[in-house]
Amino acid sequence: MLGKRIKSAALKCSAGVAFMPFPATLEKTLFDIDRNQEKKRMKQIKKISLISAMTLSALFLAACGQTQPIVPLAPATTSSSSSPETGYFSENVGDRVFFGTDQANLNSAARADLRGQAEWMAQNANVNLLIEGHADERGTRDYNLALGARRANAVRDFLISQGVDSARLQTISYGKERPVSLCSEDSCWSKNRRAVSVVR
Repeated sequence: MLGKRIKSAALKCSAGVAFMPFPATLEKTLFDIDRNQEKKRMKQIKKISLISAMTLSALFLAACGQTQPIVPLAPATTSSSSSPETGYFSENVGDRVFFGTDQANLNSAARADLRGQAEWMAQNANVNLLIEGHADERGTRDYNLALGARRANAVRDFLISQGVDSARLQTISYGKERPVSLCSEDSCWSKNRRAVSVVR
């Protein structure tokens, strides 16, 4: 391309001087220079594309490594075993407390229920609790897992303040993954915003 431009300019030169066309070897040399420059440009574009693809892949893999572990879906339950303690605990002591929208603080009713759980734990020293934190369906999965964790920890912290040994308490968050009521209105959402104490 560059060779053609130079040749054309030389032939169109004014002042009446006749120029001879470039020799074929010079024209070929100029053409090769153009082709080599184009090859270099293509190599640079390929290199930049490869670096961009590698960077995006690394970012994608790093983002995948930051996710919460996947909790398998299962029907919501109030207990992990069918022992006599489990039935008595859920029916007579109360195994769950409820929360306001986007809240993890305990209201007075929740604190009263948890005092009953702490008293029962004091009388049953061989029993441990798994405290499950749950949320309603609104919001992202990650947000609701974090909210469920704050709710479970609020229950755990309250039970510890009532004298329950922390070694007897474990927490887990299911976020919005295990609803007990399925509908898109507050009557269902309010039942799903909960923490459940499961006898173990």
